[in-house]
Amino acid sequence: MPRQPSPESNADIEHRRTLSGLLRKTHSFLERTHLSVTSGTSRLDTRVKAAISLLWIDADTKLHGVEASLDIGNPKWRRDALTQAGVFGEELSAKERLFEYFNEEKRVLAVLRFLASVFGSLSKAFPVLSAVKEFIDAVLCARDWLPGDPEITTLGDLR
Repeated sequence: MPRQPSPESNADIEHRRTLSGLLRKTHSFLERTHLSVTSGTSRLDTRVKAAISLLWIDADTKLHGVEASLDIGNPKWRRDALTQAGVFGEELSAKERLFEYFNEEKRVLAVLRFLASVFGSLSKAFPVLSAVKEFIDAVLCARDWLPGDPEITTLGDLR
């Protein structure tokens, strides 16, 4: 006899919605990051821009898929994995507040580093999200190769 799915509690539904909202906000931030890094005025080599664009296409597709799956629901095994990875419940709310703070302060490198950590954790429950972390890591590595740059404070500083 097939196992019955464990229904989501109201708290689980609220946490899933919080996660969905955070993913949508980070998706928008990462899309703007991609556009800034690959713009015509970006100082990055054209080969680097092309590679980052390919990584973004993959990450973007996978991120859309996870966002869509969260609109449907979260099975118990995924809720457990998210909880163990620290991206569900109160820990998720704390991470959402940190993202908002870094973003409001326009500390782009801090946001990118923070998101790399968050997506590393999320990939434990959604393995496809490792593609998003790889995109972020590539942007951070490309930035590190730019000579003599101060801390990036706006997306325009990536150009």
